[in-house]
Amino acid sequence: MTKRRMNRYALTTGMGFLLLTVLGCHGSASYTIASLDMKRVNATEQLTLKVNASECYHWVNDSGELCVAFRMDDWSILGELFARGSTASFVLGDPPAATGKNYRATRRTARFINDAGFGHTRAASLGGIVGVWYYDKPVISGRFRFTTVQQSYSVLTGWTGKTHVLYVGEFKSVLDQKAGEAILAETEMDGMKRKRPVGKPRRIQGPFRSKPEEKQDP
Repeated sequence: MTKRRMNRYALTTGMGFLLLTVLGCHGSASYTIASLDMKRVNATEQLTLKVNASECYHWVNDSGELCVAFRMDDWSILGELFARGSTASFVLGDPPAATGKNYRATRRTARFINDAGFGHTRAASLGGIVGVWYYDKPVISGRFRFTTVQQSYSVLTGWTGKTHVLYVGEFKSVLDQKAGEAILAETEMDGMKRKRPVGKPRRIQGPFRSKPEEKQDP
């Protein structure tokens, strides 16, 4: 290899490592939101909403469950009324025994919050699937599909509504428990806190009792 090619190789490798470091230090996520309202549709409504998050973290909580949380902040020079923000958190279950695992979603799996000016929505999973890969690597990848129930916020009425919404997306997360738990706490505010998982009841075996002897006719 010539000296010129060696210098070019070293420069390319160094830039690639620097780019990986910059992109991987906070993780990332993207997902699409679509209404599942099958009763009506109008000519002007936005059919889907795309969210790109610039932070995504994973960790294992005190109960031994793999968790993922991500955040998107899109500030506006026009002020907070024109800013957008989204946060989400997943509590999945036992970490993968190998490099990957699929998790079936329940009502406690996912929480989403979306803010856009005066508009505020929040959603909790009803069901779905989450796949996680490369758990043995510094950056893990995942994909998800959730059906959720979504509410909207009004100053006059508070949180109301039960719209069914589809969330589909993917993420690349880095290990950071402190940052992830801070995001998860935001998604569980104002009545969205998850209930503790309930273990399966243990069946207690009583003492063995012999069957009563049948009476024989004299």
